[in-house]
Amino acid sequence: MNPEPLYELETEKSFLGTILIKGSVVNPDIGISPDDFYHEFHKKLFSSILELIDQSVQIDPVSVINKLREKAGFKDEPRELEYIYSLYRDTVISQPLSYFVKRIKNLSDRRKYISILRDSIQLINSDPTENENLFSKIEKDLSVVSKSVQSRGLRSLSGDRAELLEYIQKLFENKGETSGLKTHYPELDELTTGLKSHELMIIAARPGR
Repeated sequence: MNPEPLYELETEKSFLGTILIKGSVVNPDIGISPDDFYHEFHKKLFSSILELIDQSVQIDPVSVINKLREKAGFKDEPRELEYIYSLYRDTVISQPLSYFVKRIKNLSDRRKYISILRDSIQLINSDPTENENLFSKIEKDLSVVSKSVQSRGLRSLSGDRAELLEYIQKLFENKGETSGLKTHYPELDELTTGLKSHELMIIAARPGR
C-alpha cells in the first residue's frame, strides 16, 4: 500500500475486473461509490457500471465501453479500451467482491480524513473567527465521515444479495464439499461448510434440564 497518497491500485483493478468477468448484476447498494476510487478512470468505469445496473443491462467489457462512449468518458480511447480489456483478461478472481469493497472504502475514508485535516490546518492559520466556531466547523466535517464509518455494522439481507448469490454459487460449485477448515464433526461441517477466517460463527444450544 502506498503511504501517500492512500490507495491500492491493484485492489481497485481486481474489483472492477471481477465484475467484468462475472458479468452478473451487482447490487447498486454494494457499499461504495465512484468517488471512493482513487484512479480517475476507475471512477468513470464504476459510474458506467452502476448506470448499466440501473438499466438491468448485463455487465461485460462491450456494454461498459458503449456506456463510456455515450457519456464521452474516454480521453485516450485506444489506450483506455486496451486497459478495460486487460482488466477482463488478466484479473484472477481470488476474493469475493466484499473483500475489495472493504479495502477500497477504508482507504477512501482515510483520504477524506486527511483532506479534512489539511483543510482544517489551513483554516486555523487563516481564519480570524473565534476558536469555538472554527472548531465546530472542523468537528462537523469530521463527523460526516465518522458517521459513514460507524454506520457499517449489521446489514440487511436485501443489501447483500450479490454477495449471497456469490456464496450460493460457490456452494453449488463445491457440490456440498467442505470449503473451509474442517472441524471433523461431519454434521457441523455440512451445516457450516467449514470454518473460515472472515466469518464469526456462534454455536449455541438450549441449556439442559
